[in-house]
Amino acid sequence: MVVRLSIAGLLVYTQIGVYDWEKALKQKVLVNVRLSYPAKSNTICYSLLKKRVIAALEVHGRELLEDVAKDLIGCIVKEHPVVDECIVELSKPAASFMKDSRTSVAVIWRTGDPLGT
Repeated sequence: MVVRLSIAGLLVYTQIGVYDWEKALKQKVLVNVRLSYPAKSNTICYSLLKKRVIAALEVHGRELLEDVAKDLIGCIVKEHPVVDECIVELSKPAASFMKDSRTSVAVIWRTGDPLGT
């Protein structure tokens, strides 16, 4: 049996972007995190997980959402080694190139995959 834990639609403000004007201000980033782990292992506290995700993103300062997602997966998996799969999906709702659409980046990690960027 497997437990699936999801945090969906978490809004965090962080410095992210390639351009100088993007780096100068904090932008909205929508975060979705999905974890899978064996039901027989200890429960993961989703309240603490949510706080950890927010803290990690608030001090980040990376250029690409992909790198932020990889870093976040690294933090989660190191703190919770029982996790078999971790999916982090990020989007910047205010990105000028997206206009009326919603584009996101998802990074998927599974047991056996290397950690890091």
